[in-house]
Amino acid sequence: MRQRIEHDADRQRRTISDIEIRGGRNPPVMILMMLVLVILGGLVIGRANMSTRVSTLPTREMRAEKELHALRIALERFRIDCERYPLASEGLRALVVNPGETNWGGHYVNIIKPDPWRTPYYYTLTNDTIRLLSHGPDKRINTADDLVATPPDPDEIQWKLTDSSQPRLDIRREVP
Repeated sequence: MRQRIEHDADRQRRTISDIEIRGGRNPPVMILMMLVLVILGGLVIGRANMSTRVSTLPTREMRAEKELHALRIALERFRIDCERYPLASEGLRALVVNPGETNWGGHYVNIIKPDPWRTPYYYTLTNDTIRLLSHGPDKRINTADDLVATPPDPDEIQWKLTDSSQPRLDIRREVP
């Protein structure tokens, strides 16, 4: 009986030791290894593609700059139509709702939304000079991370005014 147990154990050892990773000798193992390599390669390539896709997404700063630029163009269009900028008391709301001007050509924007950090855009008018900015990530005014709107090119304003097929600027969400 003892011989038989030793013989069975020896046979099982030989069966296990026959499964070696040798090229060409055991095709199922080679196929399994190739499959694992293909899956790992796909994961590496997928990860590389994901990192490039994420870098092309607009950042909050880029979105805020784009929205500030659109608001600045709308303010210039308001100025051309009404021969003045909206008063500080009227604020950016004058771009959406007529503040009582007879030459008002709005809606200059459909709706005004807060900046990407959920803070209303800051607008003031002093001596016919406007100041339009986003408070930035820290949500405080007059700090280093504020994003300030720059005046648009005159050609850009004229193009926007003369192109009647072009819809008005669209900045969605609620008016503060």
